[in-house]
Amino acid sequence: MSKTEAERLVTDLKTIAHHAEQVLMSSAETAGEKVHNVKEKLLTTFDSTKASLKSMENHAIHAAKTTDVHIRKHPYQSIGIALGVGTLLGAIAARHQAQ
Repeated sequence: MSKTEAERLVTDLKTIAHHAEQVLMSSAETAGEKVHNVKEKLLTTFDSTKASLKSMENHAIHAAKTTDVHIRKHPYQSIGIALGVGTLLGAIAARHQAQ
C-alpha cells in the first residue's frame, strides 16, 4: 500500500467514524434507555477506534521517516536488500505457481 493510499484510507475511516457518530447522536435523541446505553457503548468504541487510528497513523509516519533516513544513509545496501528480497519473493511465487 502506497503512502497516498494509506493516507486516503485513514481519511476515509475518520470520515466514516464521524458520520456514524453523527447518526448515533441524532438517533439517540428520539430513542429510549436501551438505545441510549448502546449509543454510549458505541461512542466509547468510536473514541477508542479514533485513538487507535491516530496511533497507527503516527506509527506509520515515524516508520516511513525512519526508513527514509536509513535508505539515504545506506543507498547501496538498501538496493542490495531490495534486490535480494525481490529475488526471494519471485522464487517463492514461481515455485508456488509451478505447484
